[in-house]
This record gives sequence, C-alpha cells and structure tokens, in this order.
Amino acid sequence: MTIIFSTAYFAPVSYYACLLSCDSALMGKFRSTPNTACIEQFEHYHKQTYRNRCTISAANGPLSLSVPVILKNDQPIRDVRIDYRTSWQHQHWNSIESAYSTTPFFEYYQDDLLPVFNQRHEFLFDKDEALRETICSLLGIHPTLTFSDDYLSETAAATADGIIDLRNTIHPKKTVSISNYTSLPYPQVFDDRFGFQPELSILDLLFNKGPEALLILKDSIPS
Repeated sequence: MTIIFSTAYFAPVSYYACLLSCDSALMGKFRSTPNTACIEQFEHYHKQTYRNRCTISAANGPLSLSVPVILKNDQPIRDVRIDYRTSWQHQHWNSIESAYSTTPFFEYYQDDLLPVFNQRHEFLFDKDEALRETICSLLGIHPTLTFSDDYLSETAAATADGIIDLRNTIHPKKTVSISNYTSLPYPQVFDDRFGFQPELSILDLLFNKGPEALLILKDSIPS
C-alpha cells in the first residue's frame, strides 16, 4: 500500500504511527511488504490543518501553535512561504519549553531539535520536512518514503487500488478514523488536570516517554 500524507508541522502521534508502518525494518509485523509513504507536495494549501500547526499540552489545556505563512492564490503547498515578520519561533519554543521543561526527556532532546527548529527555512514544506526527518531520527523510524510527482485528487485516491489517503484524515478538527489504529494512553505532564489527551503533537509523546515512544507507536500502529 502507498499511504499519502500531507506535510505537517510537529505532526500528531497518529501521523508517526502511520509512518512507522512504512518502515522496512518492521516487515515481520505485516503479512506482506511494508507500506510506502508519499508526502504530498502539489496540493493547494489548506488552512487550519496540521500543515502549519501543532497541538501541545499546556498548563491551561491544549494549545495550538501555528506557523504564519504568506499565501497566494492557487499556490501548491510546496511553494508556500513562511512569514517571519513576527517572532513566531521564539514564541513557539517558549510555549513548548513552558509546557515540557519538567518532563523526563525534554532536556535530552532539545539540543537535537532546536538547531533545526531555529533555521529560517524560506518555505513551510522545507521546515516541516526538516522537522519530520529529525523526529524520525530521534524515534528510530526509517520509513520508505517518496514525494508526489503531481496532484492526485481525493476522489481519484479513494477509487485507486493500493492507496490510503490520509491527507485530510489526520486533521485537528476531526476525530481520527484510521482502520485498526488505537490512540494508546501514556503519562502526560498535565494528566492530573485534564486526563489523557489523545492526538497531541509527537513532541508530547517524545518528551514524556523518550525511547519508549517507539513502543507506544508500535502498539498503536495500523496493520
């Protein structure tokens, strides 16, 4: 199967669980060969999605962090530029540090994340991909991955053999509905106030569970 993903900014846990299903080292977990991940780069930009935002657990509840972008009509996601007229990187990292500085693995991972996070990528797609590559490396995920050559509509993807389209399935305004995927609970920094919050950014799982994050993803992975 080929799984089509949107690009995403510090994507949620389900996104990385599905990427894990494209890791060739996990062939024994499947009846046949692993899936292949395909990152969409020619769709038009979608507002209010994980393409430029993530959700973290803050002291007052879930907090959405959005990367400001400069939009033009009919512009493919690959060409959307980041707007640096505000100090959004400083604001985002302050929020992340405030939320997770007391977690067991924040200090362990921040030195790997900060240099990539602080780079002034011109394009949103490049920023997202640089962060995804870093997160995959920290998790130990090595998916078989390609990038789209042209745009495949949702209608065409729905009727094509061997295609799983997650571009708008993993969405901040939708309940995750992926066959056989389970959002497994794990300790979170504010779970005494809010209980377990599913579908937070992968940062939440990484900072709270460290190397064991991969075990959580494996146990929640779609077959």
